[in-house]
Amino acid sequence: MRVFVSVIVAVAASAAFSLSGEQPRGQPALSVALAATQPQIAQPPQAAPAQAPKPPQAAPRDTKAPKAGTAIIRGRIVAADTGDPLRRARLQLAAPELDKPRFTTADAQGRFEFTGLPAGRYTLTAGKTSYVTLQYGQRRAFEAGRPIELADKQIVEAIEFALPRAGVITGRITDDTGEPVAGASVSAMRPRYAEGRRQLIQIGRAVETDDRGEYRLFDLAPGSYYVGASSSLTSSVHGDALPFGSVYHPGTANPDEAQRASVKAGEVRSGTDILLQPIVLSKLSGVVVNAARGAPITEGSVLTYSAGGGVSIAAAVRPDGTFGIAGVPPGDYSLVATGRDPDLSGDLFGFLPVTVAGGDVGGLSIQLTTGGRATGRIVFEDTTTPPVLPAAITIFSDPVSRIGYGAGRVGTIRGDWTFELTGQLGPRLLSVTRLPQGWMLKAVTLDGRDVTDTPMVFAGTEEIAGVHVILSNRTTKVSGRVTDERGRDVSDCTVVVFPEDRARWTWRSRFIATARPDFDGRFSITALPPASYLIVALEYLEEGDAFDPGFLDLLRARAEKVTLDEGESRTIELKLLREAG
Repeated sequence: MRVFVSVIVAVAASAAFSLSGEQPRGQPALSVALAATQPQIAQPPQAAPAQAPKPPQAAPRDTKAPKAGTAIIRGRIVAADTGDPLRRARLQLAAPELDKPRFTTADAQGRFEFTGLPAGRYTLTAGKTSYVTLQYGQRRAFEAGRPIELADKQIVEAIEFALPRAGVITGRITDDTGEPVAGASVSAMRPRYAEGRRQLIQIGRAVETDDRGEYRLFDLAPGSYYVGASSSLTSSVHGDALPFGSVYHPGTANPDEAQRASVKAGEVRSGTDILLQPIVLSKLSGVVVNAARGAPITEGSVLTYSAGGGVSIAAAVRPDGTFGIAGVPPGDYSLVATGRDPDLSGDLFGFLPVTVAGGDVGGLSIQLTTGGRATGRIVFEDTTTPPVLPAAITIFSDPVSRIGYGAGRVGTIRGDWTFELTGQLGPRLLSVTRLPQGWMLKAVTLDGRDVTDTPMVFAGTEEIAGVHVILSNRTTKVSGRVTDERGRDVSDCTVVVFPEDRARWTWRSRFIATARPDFDGRFSITALPPASYLIVALEYLEEGDAFDPGFLDLLRARAEKVTLDEGESRTIELKLLREAG
C-alpha cells in the first residue's frame, strides 16, 4: 500500500507583536489554510507553479486585447552578501495592462531589460535558486512590494535587486514505531491575518522526503518556522488502525505547543524532526436535495472547505442523491454542493457548515437552490455620458463569511447600465472593480438606504430589486512624504490609513488602505470614502496586518489624524514609526 504524508512547515508567531509582523501576545490559536500565497518565479514559457485549489474568484479575467507600448524597464540583480551579479536570475513583470506576465533572465552581469511596455502600474519580482524571491521595493520577503509607475515612452533604469541568500531546514519524519516515512510532501507556511482571523498560509514550493524519511526545505526567507505533518498513514501500533493526523514538531497536534525552528540567511538548520501521532478521522454522510422539488438530485458533487479556505476532500453525489466523505480530520468545514436540474439551464448550489469533533457525522441534508437574484443600475454621478463602456467594469457580490456561503459571484452589466447578479446565497456585499481612472464607488443604495457596508441577505430564491451602485468622480486623495527622526526623506516604508471608527476595522474594509512611497519618496492614496482617519508610516508591514484589529489598536495612539470630505485632497508629512505601542 502506498504511503502518503503531507508535511507542513509554518513560520512561528512571536510571543509579542512588533512591527516586524510577528503575532501579538495572547493571539487565539491559528487555523490552517492550504492556499499557497507567496509568488514563485516561473521560467518562461512555463506557467507559474500551481497553487492549492481555491473557491472561484469574484473577478473574471480581463479579456481585452493587450496594449502596445514604448516604455522600458532596465535593472540589475546582485547577491546581497557579496554584491556579485546573479547570472540567470529569473524575473517576472505583471500589470493589468499586460494580457499575461512577461519573463526574462539576467545576463552574466546580472542585467535585465523589459521593452515595449504600455503605460501602467507594474509589479516586478526576481528570484534565483538558493536566494530569497523578492518583489521590487521589498526589504523582507513578506511585506508588500513597491509598484513601478510607467508613463508612455518612459525609460526606468535604476531598478536594482539585492537578493539575500535563502535558508534551509532539514529533518526526519518517523511514524509511532520510529520507522522513517518516505514520500512526504513538505511545504512552508506562515501565520497571516486573512479572512478575519490569523491563520497559517502556505508559502512557496513543496519537496518530498527520501527513503530515509529525510526532507530538505530550501529557498526559505530568514525567520522562525513551525514544522508540521499530516498523513493518511495508518498506525501500526494501535489495533484499531487509527490514521495519523496533523502533528507539529516535535510531536504535538496543537501549533501553539509546537517548537520553533529559526533559520538565518544562508543557514542550514537541521534536526527539525517529526514524530507522527494517530488521530480519529471522521466520515460525513447525507443527501443532496433539490429544494424546489423536495427530491434528491441525481448528479452533482460535494466539496469540504476548511475554515482557512483550502479545499480538503471532494466526493461525487450518488444516483440516489446520497454522498459520503471519509477521512475528515477534526475542524470547522463548509460542505459546498453543486448539482443540476434537467429543467433549468444553470447550476444549483448549497452550503452547509459542519463541525467535526472526532466522530462520524451522518444524516446531513444539503438543500440546493438557484440562489437569490439582485438587479439594479450603475449610476455615474454628475454626468449623463459614462466615461467607459459597460464591459469595462466588473460588478460582483462577495460573501461576508467564506464558511457556509461560498465564493464571490460576478454579475452581468447590460448596455443600458442595468445589472443582474444571480446565484446569491447568504449575506453579501456588492462592489465594483476596474473603474475608470478618477472614479470611485460612492455608495450602494437599496430603496434609498445606504447598504454599501451592510450585507444584503439572501436566504433562498428571493429577488432584491432596485439596487443602485453610485460611482463618483469626486475622489478623495491623501498624499505626502515620510521623514525619519533627522528629517530625511524615507522611501523604504509602508503607509497605512485606517478609520477612527473601530467598527470599520473589518477584513477587506474599503476604509483601510496601504501605500509604498514611489521613486521620489512620496506616497499617494486615492478613493477612500469620506471619513475621519488615522495614518501612520511603518518601517515594515507584513501582508494582511493592516486589517488586523489587534495590530491597528497598537498603532492608533501614535497615528496622525486626517479627515477626508467628498472630493477632498489632503497633504500630510509623516514621521517614520519604528516601534508599536
